[in-house]
Amino acid sequence: QRATAWSVRPDTIGRPAKVGVVRAMRGPEWEWFTEPAQQAFFQATWVATKDADRMGVRLKGPDLALAQPREMISSAVNAGIVQVPPAGQPIVLLPSRQSVGGYPRLAAVAAVDLRHFTQLRPGDTIRFEEISVAGAQDLLLTQARDLTRVRLGLSRLLA
Repeated sequence: QRATAWSVRPDTIGRPAKVGVVRAMRGPEWEWFTEPAQQAFFQATWVATKDADRMGVRLKGPDLALAQPREMISSAVNAGIVQVPPAGQPIVLLPSRQSVGGYPRLAAVAAVDLRHFTQLRPGDTIRFEEISVAGAQDLLLTQARDLTRVRLGLSRLLA
């Protein structure tokens, strides 16, 4: 067997967000929220609560109010969707989430940053930074390209 000093720096795999920052896009019901709630979502520092599991992470921060009371029909939800229940505190859905939800979807976390929520502990803080859908797709493509490079490098070592 050969030994090697080959390694991969964390920043080699995609373009990481700043520490404590998660990139997110506006969600389907973004316009349902008041302007102060929209601003607060991207400006506030959010605290992870003890209410977290494989399905989602509940955050604590400023109440995110709807512009007017509304009810919605349950809709499909993906991992990374940020739902806001009537109490106004967001929940970031994780990979083991339910398949449909009935709360307004304020935002969606960029797929490359979703992993940050699996490592949050109660009391940890996070901020959201707005990104476009095209920007999130670019990050995902960059990550896929970088992972392919890592795979190729590893396969050359094993050959």
